[in-house]
Amino acid sequence: MQAKQGRSYLFVYGTLRRDAGHPLHAVLAAHATFVGCGTFQGKLYDLGPYPGAVPSEDAADAVVGEVYELHDPEQVLVILDRYEGCADDPPPTEFRREKARITLRDGTQVEAWIYLYNWSTAGLPRIPSGDYVQHMRAK
Repeated sequence: MQAKQGRSYLFVYGTLRRDAGHPLHAVLAAHATFVGCGTFQGKLYDLGPYPGAVPSEDAADAVVGEVYELHDPEQVLVILDRYEGCADDPPPTEFRREKARITLRDGTQVEAWIYLYNWSTAGLPRIPSGDYVQHMRAK
């Protein structure tokens, strides 16, 4: 897959993945095109009803997710910012949206928006596989 300049991508790794079964995934289905599966260099934590990812310096750490090309980024990101709790709450919010390098299965890298966990991970259970959907199925 060749990433195209000027395109806006989103990486989702938790409740917004296709197989997670969350109703808000319908927003992505309606306003974005699935590009493929990929990974983010980070660690994934179980926050109870949803996961949180944080960046990692260790190249062996990978968070599994999906990349979407957003048709109307401004419209979709406003909705997702509210869902992720980083639109109206005073900082520091539980999640923050930023751009990160995502590696697709074919090795292509894209810059994509990602919602990263913004609070301390001390004492939180880590999801060693980095795959939230797989983790939830095993629970």
